[in-house]
Amino acid sequence: QQSKEKADYTIMIYMCGSDLESDYGIATSDLSEILSVSGQPEDINIIIETGGAKKWKSKYGISNKYLQRWHVDNQKLVLNDALPLADMSQESTFASFVTWGLEEYPATNTGIIMWNHGGAVGGVCYDDNFNSGYGALSAAEVVGGISTAFTSVGRTDKLTFIGYDACIMSFLDNASINADYFDYMIASQELEAGDGWDYDTWVDDLYAKKDKQEIFKAICDGFVADNGGQDASNDQCLALFDLSKMDEVVTAFEAFAASLNVDKSNWSNLLSAYNSSMRMARDEELNAYLYGVSDAISLINQLENQFTGVDGTDVISAINNLISYNVYGGYYNSTRGYPCGVNAFVAYSNNKTYGLQCSKSDYTKEDTKLTTWR
Repeated sequence: QQSKEKADYTIMIYMCGSDLESDYGIATSDLSEILSVSGQPEDINIIIETGGAKKWKSKYGISNKYLQRWHVDNQKLVLNDALPLADMSQESTFASFVTWGLEEYPATNTGIIMWNHGGAVGGVCYDDNFNSGYGALSAAEVVGGISTAFTSVGRTDKLTFIGYDACIMSFLDNASINADYFDYMIASQELEAGDGWDYDTWVDDLYAKKDKQEIFKAICDGFVADNGGQDASNDQCLALFDLSKMDEVVTAFEAFAASLNVDKSNWSNLLSAYNSSMRMARDEELNAYLYGVSDAISLINQLENQFTGVDGTDVISAINNLISYNVYGGYYNSTRGYPCGVNAFVAYSNNKTYGLQCSKSDYTKEDTKLTTWR
């Protein structure tokens, strides 16, 4: 284990393997990508907590009987500790990992990566060893875990970034509460391809100590290039958000939401706007869009069409300022007509489709700062 001297970077990966690992070995594949990169400087840490899968295909000694904590040391995965198995979809489990990382691997720049399935306001990190895999960390629980860790170590300054290597975790509510604890957020507004992020691409830039903005861009570029590139059928996307711009978005979005004056008499107009917007997370088998998310700018444009006298100019400008960098496959240009960015959530129903459709009951006041919209 490396010393507690302050490093340049610490990257914490909360790797909840779930069926992605049990059935497909994707977590192992991403670990192999990380370990393929040579030239790790002494002041760059990558630490990982593994769990959440019923079995691991790993050749690295990962067990499904324990939560295990590891660090990367010159292309080797070194075990720090094996803990009793615990539910990775619980806030306390996540908080413990972050606390350990901040205590044992302090750094000037700290990034946290949530590795697993994502379901917008339904949460991230589904643990297959508990609750039949249906429990998840809500946006509020992720932030709650960070808050607990900050209190434990006496930290007050923000961490560098939070990244979601998971589906559809790019939505305004999530960004709004993460802004209290992070400078940047990286997430996709669409269903991510199974292989997820391309780790060797950006870890190489991390080890080369490139500027953080270049590292962030490498994460986004590598993901899309590795999962279809500019092919016209590729709907993969990833975006970087400058969370210092989030207050401006919240203020503008709240004012816009208030101007709609939504009530029972015009609720159908809201649904029409949602149904006409660029919706995300389509399930071809169910012939339905899941999770109630659509591109925020597209939705605002459609709301302007449905509600008389409303003006979304300010909120669209604020959202564009929030999106620091985005990259997306050719499908967005050839078919959709909008670039990749950030979603808004429309809590239009309490009915769920096969446990995947998010509803009002999934959306608490702790999950967002968009109180008027909620």
